[in-house]
Amino acid sequence: MDTDTRLIKKLNTALITTRRTMALGSGNKITDYEKSNGWSAAVHKQLRDNKDALYQCYPLTVQEDPLKNLPSLIRNLIKEYHVVLKRERVGNCGELARFISLYLWQHAGQEIHNIEVVTAGDFDHTWVILNRKESSDLSKPEEWGNAWIVDPWWGDDGLFYPSNKFHEKIIALLAYIQEQNDGFYQKGNIRLQTLENFKATYARYLKAFDAGSLQVPLTCKNSIHPKDFPYPIDEKKLRALEDYYDYSPYKYGAYDCRTRAMSEKAEHQQNFTPCLNEIKGIKMAVRR
Repeated sequence: MDTDTRLIKKLNTALITTRRTMALGSGNKITDYEKSNGWSAAVHKQLRDNKDALYQCYPLTVQEDPLKNLPSLIRNLIKEYHVVLKRERVGNCGELARFISLYLWQHAGQEIHNIEVVTAGDFDHTWVILNRKESSDLSKPEEWGNAWIVDPWWGDDGLFYPSNKFHEKIIALLAYIQEQNDGFYQKGNIRLQTLENFKATYARYLKAFDAGSLQVPLTCKNSIHPKDFPYPIDEKKLRALEDYYDYSPYKYGAYDCRTRAMSEKAEHQQNFTPCLNEIKGIKMAVRR
């Protein structure tokens, strides 16, 4: 089996793993929104509103913290991957890109030598570029060599494609984003100005593509070289990584969250009891 065939098989597995893990899907994809009755958007909004809480995964004991000696950026990415996203099971393009980048880092093997999480700022999308040629210009896909783009957000299953198709895929991606925007606008979830702004961006990109002058301004957010810096956690020697941390999705500390949860549970039980008695009374009346 040649290198490209092994890599394609690995990317298929990565997309399947990401899709199965992120069971709620994305908050900004209309099919996921409808499938989850809006829950994907609600949970993702909580994560976005509590950005600091993404990394509030407190070690249960300092001595047992398996990430304590890692650089803070790597530590936070691994905690988000193993603890936050695997628990919340929801993510838009940014979270999905970081998730699959960590999965590919963990399973890099000999096929993957460079992993980059890249953002296009003018239409707010994030995906992963693999094996881009060293010293190549990020704004010129024709210089990337035998690179691959991985987009776990696009479509029902996510997709990947070689870098020589980058520009034509960008146009197709913008059309797909436009479909999502139209769907959410019909539900009243986005403003008309947001819809019109994106349509103008789409039209500008389409005109540049037709003229053969398309350039996509890209920014690399994270870059990992697995051969120089192998995945630092040997999970065969550990329990599940999430067992080492007390994670809270709230803006509060772990103790405050436990107290808050107990209070909410007590309030729910207090309100539930009279409702249940009322339902039982209605059933008895119907039987008579």
